[in-house]
Amino acid sequence: MATKKPIISVIVEDKIYETLKNLSEKRNTSLSKLAYNLLLKGFYLEEDLKDNSIVDKILEDNLCNLLLEVLDLSPDPIWIKDKNLRHIYVNQAFADLFGMKKEDIIGKTDIDAMSEEEAKMCVYTDMIALQKEKPYTFEEVIESSEGKIIFEVTKKPVKDKYGSVIALLGIARDITKLKEYENIKQ
Repeated sequence: MATKKPIISVIVEDKIYETLKNLSEKRNTSLSKLAYNLLLKGFYLEEDLKDNSIVDKILEDNLCNLLLEVLDLSPDPIWIKDKNLRHIYVNQAFADLFGMKKEDIIGKTDIDAMSEEEAKMCVYTDMIALQKEKPYTFEEVIESSEGKIIFEVTKKPVKDKYGSVIALLGIARDITKLKEYENIKQ
């Protein structure tokens, strides 16, 4: 009677699956055992994975999650908009600024989060930024529950590897206290 062995079930992209499958055939071992050694024990043989495609994919996925966590820790509002100026990413500071949940902002435009006048100004500066080759920095005033907040805003078009604009990245730094100090100093 054969002994039962645990089965590991992992969902991976086709390319990674094919790489694992080829490697398991090359090593004359089962795909499950290979996946177990790679994912659970955390080791691999460099001579078998010279291009490190599996490891690179795992690191890439973890790096993306790490970067999203870093962005959420930033006190500065950060956002990414698609070419139609709909939010495709906002960090926690951005959501907090408008008293909304991040998931309630995704897919929406500025008109859904701020006054019509503020939204028009954002669209105007978005359009200018999309035409620039370098980051575009300017001051912007937003009305919040605590009053007026003065931001130093930087917007920059994000391009694909062919040079086509695919998104707009923005970050805002609260400079209200700095401006108040400058006014007092004068």
